[in-house]
Amino acid sequence: LAAVKEATQTGATSSRLKLSVIPVNISIPVPVHGPATAGTLESFYGKNHTSSKQWTTPSGGFRAVVMVDLLSTWMMRTLIPRLAFTEGRQIDLYLSDWHQRVVVS
Repeated sequence: LAAVKEATQTGATSSRLKLSVIPVNISIPVPVHGPATAGTLESFYGKNHTSSKQWTTPSGGFRAVVMVDLLSTWMMRTLIPRLAFTEGRQIDLYLSDWHQRVVVS
C-alpha cells in the first residue's frame, strides 16, 4: 500500500508512472517499450491527457485513480483499435513505477 501511495502522489504522471502496452497475440513484430525504457505518462500522452488523484474515504480506506487518455496520440489512435479492439486480439496494460520497481495496476 505504501508503494501505491508513493507512486500515485501529485506529479507522479510526469516523474514516476509509466504505461506499457503489450500486444499478446499478434503475429507481426511491434516495438514495445517496457518500464525501463518507456517515457512517463505525461511525456508520452501530454499533460492535458493524464492525471492522478488519491484520497482517504470517511471510513479510512485509501483510494487512488490514474487517468490516461489512451487515444490522445496519433500512434495510439492508429494502433490500439487495430491491435486491441478487434475480435480475437488482446493487449496487456501495465502501469508501473520504475523508481520503486512496482507494478501499480
